Amino acid sequence: MKIAEILNYIQHSHRYNHDDINYLCGYFAIVQDGKRGIDISATNIRAFLDTLLKTPKGEVTKLFWYGNYGGPGTNSTLLPIDALDAACLFHDKYLPKDRFQDLTKFIRRHFGAQNCSTDANWYIDRINGLFFSYVEPVYMNWFVSKS
Repeated sequence: MKIAEILNYIQHSHRYNHDDINYLCGYFAIVQDGKRGIDISATNIRAFLDTLLKTPKGEVTKLFWYGNYGGPGTNSTLLPIDALDAACLFHDKYLPKDRFQDLTKFIRRHFGAQNCSTDANWYIDRINGLFFSYVEPVYMNWFVSKS
């Protein structure tokens, strides 16, 4: 589905209020820099958009895994658990590191750090930290090329 189609759906749906529409349009404006189309079928667009409206409240498991898509070597067929997990999915598929970092900051700004779980805030801090800048290219070359 093309991002323009998703934006059209959001703007013409009566499911979303003004703030939700602005947030979703901002979210996809960042994602659009990574790729023109995304892997969302018309049949599950509603469920996916509802996920993007979920405040990041997940937990970090093991060392660096968040939700279904955050962390090295994740390859799930499940819906993301929240907006941060969806950002991880987009990053794994095609979103460049700098746009991924912009997206995680945008998510935290929208929901407010005080409303996100401690683990979600920790994960966003790691994504935007110096360590990630060094580790991420190795991760993307190794894990993504293997999938």
